[in-house]
Amino acid sequence: MMNIFIDPEGIICQKDRLVDGAIGFLNALCSDGCNIFFLPILSQTTKHSLEQLLADGGFSVDPSQIITPADITALICKANNIQSPFVLGTQDFRQELSQNGIHSLTYEDHQKVEAHKMELMNEIDAVIVAHDPLYSHERASLGVRYVREKKVPLFTVEGGHSFCFGGHYVPTSNSLAAMIKTAAMIDPILIGRPSVNAFKLHPHSSKLEGALFIGTQDELDTPFASEMHCNYIKFENFQEIVEQIELKKNSLR
Repeated sequence: MMNIFIDPEGIICQKDRLVDGAIGFLNALCSDGCNIFFLPILSQTTKHSLEQLLADGGFSVDPSQIITPADITALICKANNIQSPFVLGTQDFRQELSQNGIHSLTYEDHQKVEAHKMELMNEIDAVIVAHDPLYSHERASLGVRYVREKKVPLFTVEGGHSFCFGGHYVPTSNSLAAMIKTAAMIDPILIGRPSVNAFKLHPHSSKLEGALFIGTQDELDTPFASEMHCNYIKFENFQEIVEQIELKKNSLR
């Protein structure tokens, strides 16, 4: 039985809409005896949002088959004994962190004054930058203060510089973190692809070895697949993927 990992954004869905033919493609893989796992790169994608989107299209998926950036971030936090990070990210991302046992704090949890006047919170032990539609100079300034004044580590959730989201290109959290990186004079620690350190902590990491990984971000996915010893296929269309899967299965017989 072959394990297949799919980055859903741009392949299965575009923002909050399923791609035409996606459900038929997933059903065909299941009928062919494949184990499907979803490995989204976008930090705003949560288990609930993807599970619900697929369910609306008629495809049922167990939450354990979805490995989100929040899952990976929580593993890194626990491995580094981080309990109360200052997070720049969506509410859904922070909620999923909470479900994983990580209580995050935000800009709104601080005093309602300018960032340079705020009293820093003793419990904050890291700064984590994810995709944040509300990202601003003030929010970044508070992150800089924690990194420089409290010497807490700086993490960024997404690699690369930009990604296509809903048909438009937007900066990744790695790009957003550049403001904090420059001002704090420290390089952020990358949590997501192409870094493999956090993924190796996940219970499903062993299933990546020898698996097929279908993605769209060559510069992130190719080195990730190599490090995790899986076979990367860049998505072009569903028919081509099905043919490549058949070739792979025949070579293993």
